[in-house]
This record gives sequence, C-alpha cells and structure tokens, in this order.
Amino acid sequence: MRVLNINLTDTEGGAAIAASRLMRGMHRLGHDVSMLVRRKYGEDPKVSEIFKPGVLGKGISSLQAHLDEQPLRLYSERDRKPWSLNWVPSPIARRVEKTRPDIVHLHWVGNGFVPIQEVKKFKKPLLWTLHDSWALTGGCHIPSECKRYKNGCGSCPQLCSSSSDDLSAWTWRRKARHWKGLDLTIVCPSRWLAGVAKSSPFLKDYPIEVIPNGLDLATFKPHDKLVCRDLLGLPADRKLILFGAVSPAHDKNKGGDLLLAALKELSSKANVGGYGVVVFGSATSDDFKYLPFEVFMMGRLRDEFSMAALYSAVDVTVVPSRQEAFGQVASESMACGTPVVAFGTSGLLDIVDHQVNGYLASPYDSSSLAEGIEWVLRDDQLHHDMSLAGVEKARKYFSLDIVANQYADLYQKVNRRVEIFEL
Repeated sequence: MRVLNINLTDTEGGAAIAASRLMRGMHRLGHDVSMLVRRKYGEDPKVSEIFKPGVLGKGISSLQAHLDEQPLRLYSERDRKPWSLNWVPSPIARRVEKTRPDIVHLHWVGNGFVPIQEVKKFKKPLLWTLHDSWALTGGCHIPSECKRYKNGCGSCPQLCSSSSDDLSAWTWRRKARHWKGLDLTIVCPSRWLAGVAKSSPFLKDYPIEVIPNGLDLATFKPHDKLVCRDLLGLPADRKLILFGAVSPAHDKNKGGDLLLAALKELSSKANVGGYGVVVFGSATSDDFKYLPFEVFMMGRLRDEFSMAALYSAVDVTVVPSRQEAFGQVASESMACGTPVVAFGTSGLLDIVDHQVNGYLASPYDSSSLAEGIEWVLRDDQLHHDMSLAGVEKARKYFSLDIVANQYADLYQKVNRRVEIFEL
C-alpha cells in the first residue's frame, strides 16, 4: 500500500515533526510511505517539494503563499494569529496523481499550501490528521473560546469584524461546499479535538478516530540528569523549570504571559537561588529579563537527542498553553521521566494525569500554575514516583511502534472499504 503524506514542511513545526515521526514508524513496518511538502529542510529522499528545487521553485512557492494571504489586508485591525485562506490555485492535485498513492494522508496544509477546492480532486481515499482546528473554521487555526464555526463563522473576533458576511464566512462556506461527499476519515490526536471536530457541520458525519502523536522511545527516555546538565551547560545544584515552544514569548496561545505571572508568584514563596528557568525556542533573554530567577536560554534545539537530553536535565516542564490539539512537549517530557505542569484543558487532558505524572492547574489561573510547580518540586519521593508514572504512560500510549500500528490498521480499514466499494 502506497501512502502519500502531505504537510507544509518536513521538519518545521509540531505537525511536521509528528508527520515525519509517523513516516519513520510506517517505514519500520514495511509500508511505502512518502511526503509532499512546500518547503523541504531535511534530507529524507522520500520527501519531495511540490515545485522543483531551486530559485525558481522557491520563488513560485513564496508567491503562492504571499498571494493567498492578500485578502487579509482588508482587515488591518485583525489579531495577528495564524490564519489560512487556501484559495489560490495550485498544481498539487496533478502532483498527487503522478505519485499514484493508494491513500492520501493530509496533515498541516495551511498557509495556502492545499487550496480548499483541490482536496476533492485527489480522487483517492483521504485521511486527515488534524493538528489544530483549521479544518473546521473559517480560517483561524486556534479559535480559542469562539464557537462561530458551528454556525458558519462571520463577525470574526480574530478579524475584528462586525460583518456576518466577512472573510471567515466566505472561507467557511467554501469548505462546506467543496468538502461535501469526500472519501474522508479524520484522525485527531486527542479526545478533546475529536469532540471539537464532531461539532463541525461539515465534518461531523465523517468517521473520526483518536490516535495520539507517537514518540521514538529509544530516544525519548530518561537519561542521566547530571550528565545531561553538564552536556548542556546547566547548573547541577538547582531545581530547573523548563518552558519552550517555537515562539515561547510571543505566541499568546503558548501561555508565556501566564507562566511569567506564575513564576513571579512562586518567587515570593521559594528560595530564588535554589531555582532556575530554562527556555528553548526562538526567544531572547530580553523576553525573560524581569524574572526573579536566573534564566538559561537554550535557543532552538533541532535534533531529538538534544531535546531528550534537555527534558532529562530539568526537574519539571511547564506547558501553560491556552489550547493544544495534543501537547507534544508534554508527552516528550514525560517519556524522559520529567513531570509536567499544565492547565487542565484541551489535548493536554489526554497526557497529564493530575497528581500522578504531573499537575493540572485550573485554567487559566497563574496562581494555580505556581501551586502546581511548587507541588511537583516539593518532595523528592513524590517526584520520583511521578517520573516513573510518566515513563510508563508514554510506553503504553505514545510509543511510535504502537501509534504506527494503529495507523497501519486504519490504512488497511480504509483500503478494504475502497475494495469492497469497487466490487
């Protein structure tokens, strides 16, 4: 069986990482799996770009993305959160046809990569792993508390629009029209996101499965703490609190502001010299200069072993996100034996078990978050027990081998359905 994965990139972003890991797992099972992307950063020969490599191809790719976002210029006061319209035509359906897959597996296809009207032209059974809520909204990827996607969008708060017939309503209608009658199976990495998908008028009647994102537990496992600290240049004599994301300080959804408030409250109760804060991602020291604790900036760590070493080096990982489709940082940290503190909301509910392998704070209460950090670090024996519980949960639910087999079963199920239909 030939499976073609489609994602914006092969390595940049959480969805790309999850899709690439899944490809690795499927290769281990002997499946013929490849990936089509707009921009390739890695070296995997099974990954190809939609446009030919070189200056011309990159120019066309950039132009497509630029044109796709131009209608947003009509909303000069809009919230600068990620938004995708996916209306500019693309040759992607022809590229898919040349690949001749048995199944097309969509992942994160925003930023104009897969035009809404092109999906029905693939003419193959479709799986779509949702890595956020874009597939069911009028353009936003993270709707936060907004539920307008249940009734056609319009008057979009992220566009700062008061019109019921705005760009979000137009995009929503295009999805409802073009995605009717697809041979589509939806996969969600968490029960929370599956519930959100089931509330969508144009997705709710498709099969919706829940399969978590997978981890290679040969890499994401506990490593010697002191060795990892020495390797990363971190102090051996402090309790270290980890926080990070692609853009940890400026992506409001990642909750950096809530964590800063929690850490300031924690400093009023704790010995400041006994703690340190470790930050990974594209933040700078200026973003955290007002913290009472010493901050260690790690920058962007691009390989999995470095990330596993970082998780192993710290004492707690804080994931203060307002909304997560899954929460890959949380699952990675737990697999490495480091408990997680997060808000009890969205996809994180499938990962963190309150006071078992971490702590779920009251959404979005910084005082509760501070209490969770303090609770996890309070007792060494409790910390040890949580560490073991986290590793065991990762082994039972997030192992790449287990996840790849779940997808393989689903591929077979979809393929059998097609064969029966053709008979």
